[in-house]
Amino acid sequence: DSLSIAAYTVDNDGAVIDANPLYSGPNNVPLTGPDIACNDDGACLVVWGEVNGDNATIQSARLANGLHSPSTYSLTKSYPVTAPSVATDGADFMVVWGSRQAPSGTAMQYDAYLVSGLGIKEGEAFIDFVITDAGAIAIDWTGNDYTVVYTGGGNLNRVSVDATGSVTTGSSVIAAGGGWPQSDGRVRAPALAYDAISGRTLIAYRDDSGRLAARIATADGVGEALPLVESGVDGQDVSVVLSPDPKNSGWVLAWSAGGAAEYRALAPTG
Repeated sequence: DSLSIAAYTVDNDGAVIDANPLYSGPNNVPLTGPDIACNDDGACLVVWGEVNGDNATIQSARLANGLHSPSTYSLTKSYPVTAPSVATDGADFMVVWGSRQAPSGTAMQYDAYLVSGLGIKEGEAFIDFVITDAGAIAIDWTGNDYTVVYTGGGNLNRVSVDATGSVTTGSSVIAAGGGWPQSDGRVRAPALAYDAISGRTLIAYRDDSGRLAARIATADGVGEALPLVESGVDGQDVSVVLSPDPKNSGWVLAWSAGGAAEYRALAPTG
């Protein structure tokens, strides 16, 4: 069977306004989960991974003026990859992902691609090289540059990349922990979201005790751990998403585990 990537437009009440299939993969070829970012001109870039045995491709689709007639591009080919993540500085896009150095190896290389607002790849940046059984990576624009968080070596790591694709602040360990393991052997990435009102970024992750924890990052550094959910999130197939609150400041955190979904509003102090 062929797997596909589809896009939906919904209104403020959650009702579906429009829907359109963006991509249909080859038969029996797994696809990673997609990610999406939209710039200030209304152009959106959707990214996902296509893993065909020992080979993988990071695919993208650019949407402008609606969901139909997307422009699709293959950004890179490599060994099996993590699910890619994408963010925008308001004009261009930055796509990050991890790839194996060998089909069955445990060495993961994390990279970034600068993609123009037109969806054209313009440059590549090396982020880090780690030893990890299953990796995950996420990115967000955090006011002056991109913040990238990724897993490896039992830790959650952080690096900054500027709008040109250059690494501005080298890799540092945020905390022991990582993302959320899935039943298919992959790892769902930690979540991060930038609150433009407070100038703070919330990073949500699984700590080394299996709790859903978070840390607040500012220009001065990363704060102490905030244990948000103490139990019920230490199993497989947990999903966590974050969104900033553009009117009131702070964030909305939502997570699902064990067939139930919950959410919580968080102040800029956590």
